[in-house]
Amino acid sequence: MNSLLMVGMFGALCLGPQWDWLFINCAVQLAEFAITACIPAYLTGRMSYVDVAWPWGLVALGVQSFFGTGWWVRKTMISVAFLMIGGRMGLGAILLWRQGHLQTELPRYEYQRRRWDRAGAKAPYKWIMQHEILVQAFANITIFTAPILLQAFDTTQSLHAVELLGYALFVGSWLFESVADNQKRQFISGMKGRDSKKSTVCNIGLWNYSRHPNYFGEWMVWNSLIVASLPSLVR
Repeated sequence: MNSLLMVGMFGALCLGPQWDWLFINCAVQLAEFAITACIPAYLTGRMSYVDVAWPWGLVALGVQSFFGTGWWVRKTMISVAFLMIGGRMGLGAILLWRQGHLQTELPRYEYQRRRWDRAGAKAPYKWIMQHEILVQAFANITIFTAPILLQAFDTTQSLHAVELLGYALFVGSWLFESVADNQKRQFISGMKGRDSKKSTVCNIGLWNYSRHPNYFGEWMVWNSLIVASLPSLVR
């Protein structure tokens, strides 16, 4: 549902005057994804590099938000939000790379390969991976720009209560996701060297109450930005 709302926001905003900003962002995202994901994936046959490209593409969106023509307070808020989202995941991806985890395919992308096999994929993996990576780039070019196009170009010099509610929800959701990811890392670290680690389920902290609290936190992060964007949408 949140993706549909963001698609609707983006479609409406394409009728506005932000074409130059959208064009620059398109060029930035394509260049960033080509360097950090498309080329490495083609050379190595591993799709995991998209975990580096996507969050740093969000960081690029955060930087570009400062160049909106709206009220400086609002555009700073949306810019910082994107820097927080992308920066946290981007630094985590760099850490994975430095620790050598990108020398082999991450488990979720190994699973994706099996899904392609079951679906009877005919094209070579390298070209299927390029398509999947560019889908992520397209998201950064289109629907993920919707909150920025609304807020960074809104010239109203006051904050609505709904905007404050949205950003309060954002901070809580971002912290929730961060805590969940940290608890999972602690669990994995504690399981190293144990024979049963592959069959053991993480059940510490937030993971005792939810199967994927980190994904729930990320989902709520994007929902919160939709909420914060609503006053700008209706003005």
